[in-house]
Amino acid sequence: MSDMRDKLKHYMDTLGDNNHFNGTVLIGYQDRILFKGGYGSSSFQYAIPNTPETIFRVGSITKAFTAMAILLLHEQGSLNIEDTVSVFLPDFPNGDRITIHQLMTHTSGVKNFTANSDYWSTRMRLPFTLEETIDSFKEPPLGFNPGTKMDYSNSGYILLTAIIEKAAQMPYADFLKKWIFIKLGLANTGVDNGRTIIKGLATGHTVWEDVIHTSFIDMTFPLGAYGIYSCVEDLFKWSRALVKYQLLPKELQDRMFCGFEKGYGYGWAIEEGSGKVVPGILAILMASLTILTCI
Repeated sequence: MSDMRDKLKHYMDTLGDNNHFNGTVLIGYQDRILFKGGYGSSSFQYAIPNTPETIFRVGSITKAFTAMAILLLHEQGSLNIEDTVSVFLPDFPNGDRITIHQLMTHTSGVKNFTANSDYWSTRMRLPFTLEETIDSFKEPPLGFNPGTKMDYSNSGYILLTAIIEKAAQMPYADFLKKWIFIKLGLANTGVDNGRTIIKGLATGHTVWEDVIHTSFIDMTFPLGAYGIYSCVEDLFKWSRALVKYQLLPKELQDRMFCGFEKGYGYGWAIEEGSGKVVPGILAILMASLTILTCI
């Protein structure tokens, strides 16, 4: 293994030295961490270097945690994944036609609010409550009849956030902290509310000729769609917990990795022909430019 570690370090050092990678990396085999390191800057403005402990917003990797929360509530008997939205959100239009399963697999027909023309120019820069966010997309008609096709929708995972809060009778962030983060020892993982100071959080950057700040997004509303932050070691623990079925019985957790419409499971894109988590080498790359996880 020492030869492999040396090769991994040489490979990543070469990428870092030539400015081809800016971020953090962890590579593990089974329960062993083979290599971890930080490259470049977590803040170019303040010249703060990346380290293996640097924290990043993980974007839509959040959806896997949200799906896990739903399945935990299913296991606890607080909801059923075949329940309709109307059971928990009785005022949501067409809620009696849309199931929780359809929200998790992007087959609900609820249109993606981040695809609206004013999202990038206006809405993402403003604070919104969960209820206000749902109000912003509940009136447009469905894009298709629920269950008939798949169209990726952040709106569905915002609705799942609200359903988690109703079923658990506690805020989304508190439920994930109690039932996932603390149980797995994910000390540097949480839900970004845009106000609490997160020590070690990287600044997002965009590269196009010059390195600049990304466009501002207010983090009060992404929540269960794309609101979580984490670090490479916590994501390694998360991946190992999934392989070992630490949070759910095997039969129930395996539903997360069934490729439904267009190969999408519950919060996961499933590689065609695989359909499950395969134990082996795990590489987690987190960058202030991009974020990628592979199992």
